[in-house]
Amino acid sequence: MSTQDLDFSAFSALKKSDWLGQIEKELRGKPFESMLTEIEPGIVLQPAYTKEDVGEITPLPPRAQDHLDLVEAVEVSNGEAQNKVLLDLLNRGASSLLLFLQEGVNLSDLLKDVLIQHISVHYVVEGNGKSILDQLEKIVAERQLDPSTIRGSINIDPFENLARTGSWFKSETEDLANIEAISNSSLTRMKTMCVNANIYHNSGGCTTTELAVALAHANEYLARFNNASDRIWMNLAIGRNYLVEIAKFRAMRLLWAKVSEAYNSNAPLQISAETGLRNKTIYDPNVNMLRTTTEALSAMVGGVDEVCVYPYDITFRESTSLAKRVARNQSLVMQYEAFATKVNDPAAGSYAIENLTQQLCAKAWKKFQSIEAQGGYLEALKSGFIQEMIDGDAADEQAKFDSGEITLVGTNKFPNQDEKMAEQVNLPLYSPDRGGEVVQRLIPMRLAQKMERERLNAEQS
Repeated sequence: MSTQDLDFSAFSALKKSDWLGQIEKELRGKPFESMLTEIEPGIVLQPAYTKEDVGEITPLPPRAQDHLDLVEAVEVSNGEAQNKVLLDLLNRGASSLLLFLQEGVNLSDLLKDVLIQHISVHYVVEGNGKSILDQLEKIVAERQLDPSTIRGSINIDPFENLARTGSWFKSETEDLANIEAISNSSLTRMKTMCVNANIYHNSGGCTTTELAVALAHANEYLARFNNASDRIWMNLAIGRNYLVEIAKFRAMRLLWAKVSEAYNSNAPLQISAETGLRNKTIYDPNVNMLRTTTEALSAMVGGVDEVCVYPYDITFRESTSLAKRVARNQSLVMQYEAFATKVNDPAAGSYAIENLTQQLCAKAWKKFQSIEAQGGYLEALKSGFIQEMIDGDAADEQAKFDSGEITLVGTNKFPNQDEKMAEQVNLPLYSPDRGGEVVQRLIPMRLAQKMERERLNAEQS
């Protein structure tokens, strides 16, 4: 039977008003508006959507790469000793490494037998990345590798360091000169202008604030350096709201396209995502595994290029081998069993996701413009404008958690009062100190921290 043989005349096209009428009938007289949920200031989630709620849909710009990399984060103090760790991680499924390098690490020792031409490697260093870049270029030459196959980043990000610590690595002039020095490398696929925007989420910024500040952060590079768009890499934290997070990553790609167009560039933005810390808990920590599962999936569906799932016990101790293995396998299952990354932009056409994407873009763009009106990211950070934005969001979210409007199971809902965690906690809680030589620093703070401190103190009294 062909479609020409089918008679669709019995089916009339329904308008949104028809659906709303049926919904209100099911609600027995309650208005449709009673079902609307403001999931964060200015962003509303509806119980039902139609084509009329999205209007004209803007297709997403291309991703920076055609595959998803699974990232493992490693702190490196000794290259030779931790070389075996890297090889083991790669054999267990990692396809990207995020290396937090202490001073003096020898890259030749660290990368021995690591096939850097087939993976992505991010080198996070404090202040000066030139020595790391020089070592990397030497390794590439000695191994006779094609420089265009070397992917990753030299991650020094002086702007994030300023926001996190309140100070430059050395000075504004020297720090920006260091960025310039590493940005003319023969390793053209290595990103050197990094936007470590995870701090904006972890400090309490709502989704639109996070998008706006991250975009302004990226724009600071674009405004200061020629041809910067090809060198920018962005890392965003993943939050607790599944649908909103899918829309967030889609929105960032649209916002980036709008900004980069002003610089006559169509370079795609490389987006990395990591599970956020804002909603993670010390008590009932196994629930963190459920949280990171939905977070990682939302990032994959949202179309990121890399995902890093942190272990469920990261908030209170040096993670166990089991916790690390579970975190790694969460991503592997989603990629290789659930095939979450096989479809390009799987959320496309979903009225709910498209509507949320449009809402986030519109509100984040207005906030971005307000930052630019201050003179850009750096001036807005120096004046305290950005800190005020994020602090306001954090206070609102904290109040909702304290009142029970935001639920963290095992902490402010259905807690196990017999659970004792004090002996397992060997990492300090975040400090509320706002000190900083140049600017007031941002304060990463988990929602449950105050409540957990009280329980921990009670255990030890």
